[in-house]
Amino acid sequence: VLEHPSGWRIEVTGGDETHVTRLRLHPPVSEDEVQ
Repeated sequence: VLEHPSGWRIEVTGGDETHVTRLRLHPPVSEDEVQ
């Protein structure tokens, strides 16, 4: 999982050493949603 400074998380779910074929994006979680 790669974390971007903006808060987005990128989860690589498929591929090899040189190519990403599938990924899942996780949007930033605001502090209001955490409660």
